[in-house]
Amino acid sequence: MPITKLNDETVNGFPCLHLRLGAKQDTVNVMEIWLSKAVPGYKEANEIAKGLFGAPDVIIQRLKKAGYEGFRVKFMADNKSDSPNAVSMTIELTKAYQTSVPESMLKVPAGYTETKGDPFSVDYHIETKINGREK
Repeated sequence: MPITKLNDETVNGFPCLHLRLGAKQDTVNVMEIWLSKAVPGYKEANEIAKGLFGAPDVIIQRLKKAGYEGFRVKFMADNKSDSPNAVSMTIELTKAYQTSVPESMLKVPAGYTETKGDPFSVDYHIETKINGREK
């Protein structure tokens, strides 16, 4: 996957490195990503956001290997084919901040059972309903 560095840009107040992923812009599939190290806690945020917010983790790993790091402030994928299934999307981070929370907010409330797993999977939601966590 070729990576082309485009102009640096500011997106929603974050200074970003703008990259094109894949072939030239005039091809059918175009992906672009804007990365910023100015996002508070960007390294930790990348760990939490693996596989989310547009760019799959494999793309983020390839970017890192090529020397490009930062949190994805904007991601654009555009399929310019004539297919009725063609999809275009843009995802943008509009606000980010770090804060501390009381430790009590991180404890499982009385009457609930901690469930480990991916909160975005169907199995996770089925299990939490069985355990009575979703109301």
